[in-house]
Amino acid sequence: MLLHIPPQQLPATAFANALCLAGGVRVTELGTLVFGRRDPDGGPDVPAPRELVRFTLPRRVYTMSHLEHVVDVAEGVWSKADQLTGYRIVEQGDALRQFTAEVYGLPVMVEVLLGMPGETAATMTEAVRRTLDLDVAVAGYSLGIRAFPYSPLGIRMADQCAGRRTLPGLQSDSAVEPIVLRPRPMCDSVVEYERQFAFDDDGRFRPVYFLSPDLPEDPATIASPNGRWVNLVQMLWDPVPASEYHRVMLPTLPGITEDDNNYADNPFLLRLIELGYTGAFWSHWPQRHEIMQSV
Repeated sequence: MLLHIPPQQLPATAFANALCLAGGVRVTELGTLVFGRRDPDGGPDVPAPRELVRFTLPRRVYTMSHLEHVVDVAEGVWSKADQLTGYRIVEQGDALRQFTAEVYGLPVMVEVLLGMPGETAATMTEAVRRTLDLDVAVAGYSLGIRAFPYSPLGIRMADQCAGRRTLPGLQSDSAVEPIVLRPRPMCDSVVEYERQFAFDDDGRFRPVYFLSPDLPEDPATIASPNGRWVNLVQMLWDPVPASEYHRVMLPTLPGITEDDNNYADNPFLLRLIELGYTGAFWSHWPQRHEIMQSV
């Protein structure tokens, strides 16, 4: 497959990108971009022994319908493999070039996770400013990070709560009472420890998130287990000029924009599906206004 693309033009990368653009399927390139190396005499890069991509299936996450979608997308890309073109590396570092190399012709989407522990207004504004300086197709911003049972953040939150108190910044949209986590030794079983990160004591779905209380949000919002961080969302919009809106995905609240942009009920995503669009959601974002206005 892709024998018409020489190794120096990254055929595995071409296939991986085609899967993402055609159906939102994300795989890992394990070909010349990762395992190739620069020729010390300035000649063409030394290619990897094989051009591979890796499909990884996290346990307890995907359903049969997900896998059927992956198969359909892969078959579609395979059927048009002769139409795929390669890429070339414009600039690369001395190590880990799959993360640092500049690849010509590669559409790039960057998503920045804001509100981590220690985040302040100054660090958030600086992160937005630096992101806008990047030459990327789309830049996205998300607020808050989900705490999982065995992530360093989740373990630390549970230890600090100690089953007795909540912490500022511990949040969930569906929480009806303060979130108080228990460390593993305080739980009767592994299931009890893991379950508290997704459900409250009454069995209601309540995933746990964290936003930095060092951000300039209303104190009552920070203290609330289900507070809406209105000031923070507005502050995130302030440093982004209107001329950049076509390539910036920002979280919204009612009244900030004409159309909402959220994961639960996304009008743009629903419109794409209605019109028969496929592929990576973000790849259509620069045409968002035209698509939303189309009949």
